[in-house]
Amino acid sequence: MKALLIAVSLATLGTAGVAYAAGTHEILTSTGNAVSAAHWTPDNGPSLSTAQVKAELKTAEASGQIDHLNMTLYKGA
Repeated sequence: MKALLIAVSLATLGTAGVAYAAGTHEILTSTGNAVSAAHWTPDNGPSLSTAQVKAELKTAEASGQIDHLNMTLYKGA
């Protein structure tokens, strides 16, 4: 029984080590095509500057949208 447990543990560690060593150089898209993670850019959506994002966050906080999302998403209301 001990030998079986040791064999299974070593096989699991070997598999996990190989998977970890593979890294994240390539990611799979929803269609299964591999894309290089370093060259990925979003297909759509606005490209905002940091100042524009901060302004949108302040507006959303002032209007109560962030509180509503926090209540809906994290508290299950």
